Amino acid sequence: MQKMKTSKNPILPSCLLLFAFACICIFNFSVAADPVLDTGGQALHSGVNYYVVSAGSGLKPAKGENNTCPFQVVQALAAGDMGLPLRISPVNSTGGAVQENADVTVEFVASNLASGCPQSRVWLVQNLFVTTGGDGKGSGASLFTIVKYEDGYAFQFCPRAAGCSVVCPRLQCGYIGVEMVDGARRLAFNRPPLKIVFQKA
Repeated sequence: MQKMKTSKNPILPSCLLLFAFACICIFNFSVAADPVLDTGGQALHSGVNYYVVSAGSGLKPAKGENNTCPFQVVQALAAGDMGLPLRISPVNSTGGAVQENADVTVEFVASNLASGCPQSRVWLVQNLFVTTGGDGKGSGASLFTIVKYEDGYAFQFCPRAAGCSVVCPRLQCGYIGVEMVDGARRLAFNRPPLKIVFQKA
């Protein structure tokens, strides 16, 4: 009895894989992310300044040990201290609402910081702490995301390999929380999440 010949066309499996990948991409892009909302229920937008507040106090820059630069990013100790306004900028778009879990850069916008330290006012994670001096173009160490946390939000940092931007895959993400250092509540990577809200400045 003659055996039935099976197709050994190498193109068919490749086409099937390509089709499956296309379906996955279409499905992922069709699921719209939720916008991040401020305390007034409005979506955050790039180009708008916000106070980032946790438990009644905001975030601000502070000189490091021995009055050194760059600025450390700290939470104000006094309740009611709103800190300084920040600007949240999506990396993959030039306008519109800031989406949850999207890559963003974070920058202090107070003009009086220019004389304090020469570095940029963009946030950066170095040695596990958040400082200024980051790259506003979205290099791997300056990329943050905003995720829903309880009845507010939290920052996450999802590092990429050195020299990479958004074209490189995210490595393991970790929350931005607070660590007490020399009496200052410094923002730090891979800590219990600091629950925050965004109040329009």
